[in-house]
Amino acid sequence: MGYVFKRNRIWWVKYSQNGKPIRESSRSARKSDAERLLKLREGAIAKGEPLSLRVERVTVDELMDDVISDYEANGKSVGRVRLSTRMLKRFFGGMRASSVTTAHVNAYITKRRGMTTRRGGPPSDASINRELSLLKRGYRLAKHSTPPKVHQVPYIPLLRENNAREGFIEREDYRALKAALPSYLKPVLTTGYFTGMRLGELLSLRWSQVDLNHRSIRLEASDTKNRTARTIPLAEELYQALAELKAQRDWQRPHCKVVFVRDGQPIKGFKKAWQTACVEVGLGKKEKQDGKVVYKGLLFHDLRRSAIRNLVRSGVPERVAMQISGHKTRSVFDRYNIVSESDLEQAARSLDAFHASVGTNSGTIERAEAILKEAQGDK
Repeated sequence: MGYVFKRNRIWWVKYSQNGKPIRESSRSARKSDAERLLKLREGAIAKGEPLSLRVERVTVDELMDDVISDYEANGKSVGRVRLSTRMLKRFFGGMRASSVTTAHVNAYITKRRGMTTRRGGPPSDASINRELSLLKRGYRLAKHSTPPKVHQVPYIPLLRENNAREGFIEREDYRALKAALPSYLKPVLTTGYFTGMRLGELLSLRWSQVDLNHRSIRLEASDTKNRTARTIPLAEELYQALAELKAQRDWQRPHCKVVFVRDGQPIKGFKKAWQTACVEVGLGKKEKQDGKVVYKGLLFHDLRRSAIRNLVRSGVPERVAMQISGHKTRSVFDRYNIVSESDLEQAARSLDAFHASVGTNSGTIERAEAILKEAQGDK
């Protein structure tokens, strides 16, 4: 049987495993904490569970390094992850993973909200949540590693996000924006508007993925954000745009593999041209904030929301629309399938038509109710 003893202010435990004495610090000045630790260790020995004393020495820094390694092993981008884990290390650096509590997490949230970003304001709740999600992932990886690096995962609360975008573009605005964009961006806009493809998927699209004969685009699992392959049908306007682009490519640069190019080179980004066109047609504006010019208005990602709306309202089953857009969960899909004023107006017209039909047949309904009451009375 083991026992507890005190060394300076800290209580320690001593127990034996396979005849070998083991001394371990409870890192607490309370005797009850040491007694609780001793019970855990003796219980694990009685069940034949292996003791991983290294758990007590694992730090949060090591957990964050494991997260980066996991992203790299799965072929995911680690640029943003490195920045977030660096911020976590600045606060939790050197702390033992087993010592982190919910109070520490709340203290981290308070400190982050008091910081100033490069844009001049505090970080958004969404940004803080992405960092906390990485901390959660680090603990989950540690919990399921062999041997485990932590015995338990602390409760890590997330902030409520109120910055979900609801932007979309109507057909008339789409045509106006298309006319205002440079010629090399017109097919990019058309593809985004009709397919809802993510910008990264779109700019990396290759001609080998475009099948004009079967009028479809094939995205492999390695090309998508959620690592799920999908096939996207081509609407007539999009088909014509890609067919014209393919003819130009075959004539000017037959060896080019990327679909969307500018001056023969793949398009890397077009934020400035996009914002300029949006401001020109009234879909965005630029204003000064803290001495800096800030753009507010339609983003390219809003086309994804527009495409999903159009798919659902054109009669495409939502299950099929989810497969085309690449959404795995219904909750996220519903966030993109937003309601516009025209949808509400159509709902009001449908409701008026329903009540009008009920009023026309009111006599029939009243007679049916009378017959039903009479039958119930006879019974």
